[in-house]
Amino acid sequence: TAFLTEISGMFDSLRAAGLKVIPRVTYNSGPDGTPACDPYGCDAPLAQVLRHIEQMGPIWRANMDIIALVDPGFIGGWGEWHSSTNGLDTVANKRAILNAILEEVPTDRMVYLRYPPDKRTIFGSGSPAMTAGVTVDSSEAFDGSAVARVGHLNDCLLSSASDVGTYQGEGGFTRAEEEAHIASETPFVPYGGETCADYELSDCASAISNFELLRINHLNHDYHPDVIAKWKTFGCHTEIAQRLGYRFVANSVTYPETVAAGETTEVSCTLENKGFGELYNDRDVEVVLLDGTTDAVVLAVTVNVDPRLWQAGGTYTFSQEVSVPPGMPLGPYSVGVRLADKEAGLRSNAAYSVRFANSGANGYLYLDGINVFGRARMEVVPAIVPSPSPSPQPSPTPSPTQLTPAIPPTPAVQPVPTSPVPPPSSGSTLQTSFLFLALLIISLL
Repeated sequence: TAFLTEISGMFDSLRAAGLKVIPRVTYNSGPDGTPACDPYGCDAPLAQVLRHIEQMGPIWRANMDIIALVDPGFIGGWGEWHSSTNGLDTVANKRAILNAILEEVPTDRMVYLRYPPDKRTIFGSGSPAMTAGVTVDSSEAFDGSAVARVGHLNDCLLSSASDVGTYQGEGGFTRAEEEAHIASETPFVPYGGETCADYELSDCASAISNFELLRINHLNHDYHPDVIAKWKTFGCHTEIAQRLGYRFVANSVTYPETVAAGETTEVSCTLENKGFGELYNDRDVEVVLLDGTTDAVVLAVTVNVDPRLWQAGGTYTFSQEVSVPPGMPLGPYSVGVRLADKEAGLRSNAAYSVRFANSGANGYLYLDGINVFGRARMEVVPAIVPSPSPSPQPSPTPSPTQLTPAIPPTPAVQPVPTSPVPPPSSGSTLQTSFLFLALLIISLL
């Protein structure tokens, strides 16, 4: 249909702008004054919802490269999984809709759910009990199973004692118990949302503590405006904006000052994740050598490490052997670390690579999607060729080359500020029901 074509065009525009999105499909944008749709707007019958999910599948898959994760939507007011006018907010119907979405969305993309008990009731026996098999731990993380692909969304976070019904006491669990349960999963699944009212829990110290506990990845920067204004007034807005999701800072990078062509050397990097959260979509980590004059990539070696496991508050070290080809041109080279996007169409696009939050101290540069630690600081020199021996006796073994760190450990540095981008929205129809697509634009995840 024309509207499906329009949706595809939206994704094209977002890709051209260097953005990733969290798409949500909803049949309304809240109350519209229609009595039959009170109190929060009409949705659609289950059969039609399932048909629309089937129609959205090809669009999700075609645009997987710029989809960070999928917000299920569809149910109730604003697609927030409450107040359905068609009875969609039962466990059985929620399960049917979630399973249909998981079937259509590629297995290496996640979704999240609005209410904490929903995940447990859908994957369990209909009970909100915190039992085995309905949560994710390190043994199941990123294994592609349905339960490992479902995170948590709070669209009224820090907005009242219960976050306006987010924590309803289902199963007899308190807010503290629910939050502890979410915190046990969020090292491995996404968590995000928005505030919906000013409340004491959103005061700076309380908000930062909560975001550290629950490992928040993203926030709606437009809502609630009173909360955003409070954070700016009391001085925590910049910290919150900078720490959403992952925030990698390289503390030290070591490599030799010289290496002979044809030899193997080692590059090591120690970094810290100073963000609230983690990466939840896979990326390769590469050690890269660049021509010291032109900055062209000459050699890239993939490191056997999963950056999704670089958890908030942790410090991590990886080392990689780099074999310098015998015919590699002599001269100066720069050493860098690249976390490019996994998608082929975005891999060479610097806008989609992970930039470390280092300042320019100690020679740090960000060049075309590569975190470079010292420009032209490693020299490739001629291979050492032993002189012919007049006797058949073996040549003495040369002394090993001493590797000298090119960059000392980075002291405390100023992070690179980031600015969340407000979400666009549009509205049209699919078949006989009104359908709105809300796209939440986020920082690169």
